[in-house]
Amino acid sequence: MILVTVVNKGIYDLSPIIFEFKDKIQEHIIVYDIDYKEKKLAKRLKNSIIKINEKYNISNKISFIEVDEDKKVDMVNIQKKLSKLKPNRLYLNATNSDISLVVVLSGYILNQGGKVIAYDKGDNSYNIIDKNGFENYYIKDSMNLDDFLIFMDYNLISEEDKEYIISNRESLFFLFQNFQDMFIIRTLLHNKQLNRIKTKYRAYYEHIQKLNLINNPVCFGILFEKFVYLKLIQFNFDDIKIGAIVEFNNEYSNEFDILAIKDNHIYTIECKIGGNINIKPNDVIYKSDSLLEHFGYDSKSIIINMQKDNQPLNFKAKILKRARSSNIEVYNEYKFNTSDFHNLVMEFFGVKSRIFLLGGIDLEMIEIKNILDKKGLKYKNKNLSWGAKLSSYGLNHKYEFVGIELIKDIDLDNISYIDIDHHNELQDRDSSISQIANLLNIKLNRYQKLVSLNDSGYIPAMIDFGATIEEIEDIRKKDRYYQGVTSRDEELAEESISQMQKKGDIYIIKSKSDKFSPIIDELYGKNVIIYRDNELNYYGRNIKRLVKNYQDLIDKAEAYYGGNYGFFGIAKDKFSKNEIYNIRDNIIKILQKKSN
Repeated sequence: MILVTVVNKGIYDLSPIIFEFKDKIQEHIIVYDIDYKEKKLAKRLKNSIIKINEKYNISNKISFIEVDEDKKVDMVNIQKKLSKLKPNRLYLNATNSDISLVVVLSGYILNQGGKVIAYDKGDNSYNIIDKNGFENYYIKDSMNLDDFLIFMDYNLISEEDKEYIISNRESLFFLFQNFQDMFIIRTLLHNKQLNRIKTKYRAYYEHIQKLNLINNPVCFGILFEKFVYLKLIQFNFDDIKIGAIVEFNNEYSNEFDILAIKDNHIYTIECKIGGNINIKPNDVIYKSDSLLEHFGYDSKSIIINMQKDNQPLNFKAKILKRARSSNIEVYNEYKFNTSDFHNLVMEFFGVKSRIFLLGGIDLEMIEIKNILDKKGLKYKNKNLSWGAKLSSYGLNHKYEFVGIELIKDIDLDNISYIDIDHHNELQDRDSSISQIANLLNIKLNRYQKLVSLNDSGYIPAMIDFGATIEEIEDIRKKDRYYQGVTSRDEELAEESISQMQKKGDIYIIKSKSDKFSPIIDELYGKNVIIYRDNELNYYGRNIKRLVKNYQDLIDKAEAYYGGNYGFFGIAKDKFSKNEIYNIRDNIIKILQKKSN
């Protein structure tokens, strides 16, 4: 892919396409006008692309073409330069660029068999246009905040520790459950009236100590930002930071209370506590408006101000009108209503509350649960087993649901749903825990990587990664434990193995337990059929043959496969005893049949 990007007004509309196709771009040509500002912008864009390439270990060629948009000869020359390249590999990225240059380039590229990409920032989608028409696609790889800041050539100086905030969420929620009490406690702390707090607000005292407010009563505003952050992480933002100091250039930086991104749109949240004395609404709105200019015309801001009584609100109607004309909303109350606040965030930012739905329990699912707990995210867990179905949970249109290894057995029309899985037709995806890490914009530690490899590629994947024998044994032992394998199941596995049969290089074992993992762990590396009267699994070579022969059963969720084509199974209780035995015999025939 050769991407031709035309620079004009800014980078906001160009960067989503560059980021979406970053892994496919072999050559990048940046076209700009001789105007000084555009030349400077083109250099910024090149530097940003280089940084993104370094971050994601991408290598491609980047070059410039400078033109004078008012000279016909330059328009002809740019076509001559492009004619030296393979025309069917040319893609034009020119959203909101100079219309005359776009018309000339798009006409030439289309006539040569290339394509034009038209990005729609409103719904984060794009059209790919060729001579025969166009097709629409939604962006699959939206930027996180770090990537966006790199493209804008801004520097993230620092941000607050989110894990520390989450570890104190109980105390933060308690402190801000009643703002009238909070204002009184703040005053008492300023006046060093601790005994009054101990007697009249005794329930608060432990939390005040934990949050270090006794020696530092001036930090209520900072704690309020943390409280709001905890409210916001339940939404499906692509990324969110708190206390982020962003340097726009060498002379100007700003600390954002909360900075978020969703579908390549930037959102800021300003958190205030106080009345008319220390809050100047016009100044707050003016500052928010000026900061939004750094993030593009589609960026938005919410200003939250909690005041201590129900006196006339700080932000009057005239001020609110001005705010809304600048893509700014204001939540100004003396009682924090979670439902009202959530509705404002959802409607104004276009996001939804997110709930994770856990599938069949094993080591990977337990570690995913641990990640969600550590991040303070909402999830539902019904302690389901293998073959868990989505219908086990109730869904509605209000939330975005993230289903983890759940069979979709219900209608999902108009339901916001993210499917996390890596089995059957999703075999080529990363493990579920890796997909969750990507969704949450976090990195897995070594232990979590081993959990991931165990689930997607079993023991061979862990060996290739460099896991020690002790690590592999530990992972396998824990996986069996969370699958519900007992010491009795381990004993029955040994008994089952002692009675196994062999046909060619295939070991055939009728299991005395419904837990197959202790058997296959013992026979790792061999081709093994393990079955009972109501289910069957095969582990070993030529899984793709079985997938091809039993695709109809897979489509009906009566069979499955996974583990990087490491296993194939017949779903439990889908077939009679005789049918299971017939399937067993047929699998043996398929596996022993010589390839043509």
